[in-house]
Amino acid sequence: MSDERRVERLRFIGQLPKHRFRPGETTVAWEAELAAARTSLYYWWWRFLKESVEYRAAQMGELRDEPWAGVARDFGHLYDDFEDWWYRTGRMLFAEQASVPRVRVLEDREQISYELSNASLFVEIPLTIKRKTILRQLNRLLDANHPGQSLRVYSHSTARRRVYPNQRIRMATFPTLLAVWEAHKAASTKPAWQIGEDLNLSPIHVVVPGDDDEEVKYKHRMMSLTVQRLHRKATALIDFSAKGDFPRFK
Repeated sequence: MSDERRVERLRFIGQLPKHRFRPGETTVAWEAELAAARTSLYYWWWRFLKESVEYRAAQMGELRDEPWAGVARDFGHLYDDFEDWWYRTGRMLFAEQASVPRVRVLEDREQISYELSNASLFVEIPLTIKRKTILRQLNRLLDANHPGQSLRVYSHSTARRRVYPNQRIRMATFPTLLAVWEAHKAASTKPAWQIGEDLNLSPIHVVVPGDDDEEVKYKHRMMSLTVQRLHRKATALIDFSAKGDFPRFK
């Protein structure tokens, strides 16, 4: 599925980079969207979900309880490759279902819905005063009513599935967490400190020639604590991904 083509233009809140579109353009280059998706939270949700025993059970119909069953219905078959899943399922699952809200002029006698009034600020702008005066007064209103930096855009997403709004994890951390999880799964009897050394997780706690017994014990203990902490986080990410919350630790 790597041949060049264009696909329907979709909108994703905060994850895929914005592209400049020509007026009326309704498609986007597939390779560009796929490359962006591979570096997004959508990819990591898919990747950690593949490690979930509960998800596999829900997909096979062995686990019918919610929220696992609902997640299995939405995410479907995960395939072996992210590209296949993203094309068939992911892009429609995470795409916004509603258009971008815009500042606009209300038509005469236009009905104001509850949804609109609950998330909008209605103002009267007299066109008989200077533009800079209008802008100054509008800025004051926004300062008083808009949440500013505390706005959680994800909370207002209209996608079928939304990323967890209170995420507190850097993108660069996901590969490390997954590497720890996979190493532990592949060799569950291997000491935690050995996994840490193999992955070079904390170089200052790697045993080197010349370390005495006490230093070796200390470094092994500190490396083990690092691995155990990362493994707990990876486990939590996997568990919550199957419940419909990602990336979430607790």
